[in-house]
Amino acid sequence: MIRTLTDLRRWLVAAGLILLFLMLDVQMAPPADAAVLPAAEAEFLCNINAERQEVGLPGLRVVAELTDVARAHSGRMADASLLYHNPNLASEVSNWRVLAENVGRGHSVGSLHQALMESRGHRANILNTSITEVGVGVEARGSTLWVTQVFRQHTGGASGQLPACGATAASGATAVPAAVPVRGDWNGDGFETPGWFENGRWRLSNGLEGAIDLVFDYGRAGDLPVVGDWNGSGQDTVGVVRDDTWLLRDDLSGGAAHRSFRYGRVTRGDVPIVGNWNGDRHDTIGIIRDGEWHLRHSLSGGPGQTVFTYGRLTRGDIALIGDWNADGRDTVGIVRDGEWHLRNSLSGGPGQIVFTYGRVLRGDVPVIGDWNGTGRSGVGIVRDADWHLRNTLSGGPAEHVVRFR
Repeated sequence: MIRTLTDLRRWLVAAGLILLFLMLDVQMAPPADAAVLPAAEAEFLCNINAERQEVGLPGLRVVAELTDVARAHSGRMADASLLYHNPNLASEVSNWRVLAENVGRGHSVGSLHQALMESRGHRANILNTSITEVGVGVEARGSTLWVTQVFRQHTGGASGQLPACGATAASGATAVPAAVPVRGDWNGDGFETPGWFENGRWRLSNGLEGAIDLVFDYGRAGDLPVVGDWNGSGQDTVGVVRDDTWLLRDDLSGGAAHRSFRYGRVTRGDVPIVGNWNGDRHDTIGIIRDGEWHLRHSLSGGPGQTVFTYGRLTRGDIALIGDWNADGRDTVGIVRDGEWHLRNSLSGGPGQIVFTYGRVLRGDVPVIGDWNGTGRSGVGIVRDADWHLRNTLSGGPAEHVVRFR
């Protein structure tokens, strides 16, 4: 009698069948809004076949049955906020001689794929010479991707179709959720307030009462939103990163970019960031590549002018930018699980301010802003449509709760 997964594995081996399970947790916050992401699934598929091509293996064919099983399991994991293997995989997939599964969660296709390839077992599944078919399911919860990859060798011949991977496929670019919370000083009054970017539309509020004060279109679905005071006017305006190109505007409206330049390899998983690194009242740019921060002091491409390692970004830390001590300079931090680790310098080392706030592992999205106009950044989390904001760098109840969506 088969009672446990171990018993199942023994039975499968005795029957001449192979079942492989492997799990990867590039842990990030699993927020609320649910969405299947076919574009992210396509990126994973092209990345998988690109890896196989590099070592001389044929590409895997995409099979609808495997995709359906993978999507259903990614949805279950996201609903439970729990990473686990599909206990019914062997019965849900038909006609298999070899069956394998990778599961993971993380912030972007690029970082997840890289972590899978750096794990011996996950890499072995992707490069398994016996496997002929694949299905990938990606479920988004806010900024977190839950992925299931199901691999099969069919008892007959391979079915399905090879994925269409063009010149820009297999890019590993960050998959952007439909709605992204943003914050900025939209009217130059010294207070930072909430906003949303959704498929190219910006909805901004000038206060903490939840009113929508400004709506305009800039960018498009799939762009990464960025916010900063690009010209030192004291007012934040908007921009987007599209592929590896930064497109910035000096006012809160649609139209052509006032500044356009290339920086970083965002299509390969770099995370774009913005901050006032040198205290000159102008926000400039940076990227995080794996755990390494590359910052520039101008709005232009080129090598990072300040480079350091902080946090474990490829293992699930969430990056933070803020002026923690009101000295006019932004520095860095990370959220690891539910714990905030902040530093007052642009350098690696232990967190100098450490506290717990929110339920980041249960779906809260961290946000940073000067909510009370003191020049010092406070913290917050977005839980569904509610922004829970604190003026101090500590845990405790929210000092402002704003319903804004």
